[in-house]
Amino acid sequence: MTSLEVLPQECIAIILSRTTPVDAGRLSVVSKTFCSSADSDEVWTRFLLLSSPEVMAYIISHNPSLTKKVLYLALSDVHRPIIIDHGRMGFYLDRKSGKKCYILAAQSLFIPYGALVAPNTNMPPSRFALNFSIMYSVYSIAIVCYTN
Repeated sequence: MTSLEVLPQECIAIILSRTTPVDAGRLSVVSKTFCSSADSDEVWTRFLLLSSPEVMAYIISHNPSLTKKVLYLALSDVHRPIIIDHGRMGFYLDRKSGKKCYILAAQSLFIPYGALVAPNTNMPPSRFALNFSIMYSVYSIAIVCYTN
């Protein structure tokens, strides 16, 4: 038994919750105690709440049957962001750091300098509820976006 294993599982969970999700995963292979601590809801709740306390508290309260680790992994799937803001924005967590990431629909952007923008109906379906656009004769672009 190592000196760290004499600590209660709750203490190990607190220590792991002060690391990153990647580190918690790596440390879970150290021992059975570390593995069960790394899978505990206390560790993953902290990772979720660090990202965006208001949003995560809402999501956690509406998914009580999921473990926090499963919820974190689902929210960090870059290929399946949560669509928010009436279909204008996607949200997911960076799996390694837990930072919030947003995907913006093209039509939620303001494109200055009079670029000719034409609607395009020949594009594959989008995860957003908005249409695609194609820009013609653009030599430089500045994209400005404001979020609430």
